Amino acid sequence: MFGLVAQTCFAAGPAFPGGPGPYAVGLRIAQLYDRSRAYPNKIDLVTGLPTSGERARPLQALIW
Repeated sequence: MFGLVAQTCFAAGPAFPGGPGPYAVGLRIAQLYDRSRAYPNKIDLVTGLPTSGERARPLQALIW
């Protein structure tokens, strides 16, 4: 019977030649609304009552 040997190597992290650049890098999370699309329905399907509050479709954008 033959056995298989798996070899793995793990890097400490990405290496960037030349070091850090002159610009700062970051992440920003923006909560937006798409007002061209209704969400949820005008009438609540469970209660049959009109829906109140924001009806625009919520979007979350990650800006690197």
